Amino acid sequence: ANYRAGKLMVFATNTGNNQMAEMVLAHDNTNAYLSVYGVIAAPYDAANTTTPLGTFTAGINNANVEIYMAQTRSNTAVKIVAHLIK
Repeated sequence: ANYRAGKLMVFATNTGNNQMAEMVLAHDNTNAYLSVYGVIAAPYDAANTTTPLGTFTAGINNANVEIYMAQTRSNTAVKIVAHLIK
């Protein structure tokens, strides 16, 4: 509960496949609200049929906001850069 909102950039990688997503998050100590946009998966093909490595949701667990990634490929590595707002 130290921070009320944030903007996150999430990079996921798995065996030559990559995904980048940007998201904004806010919470009211009861619910977390997440908007994910700017998702790109690579390698990119002209038909844009590359499956993203995961989808994102957020929730509250005690006094913590948690962001979850439902992986479409197991063992996907994730890096996050976050700008948090009090």
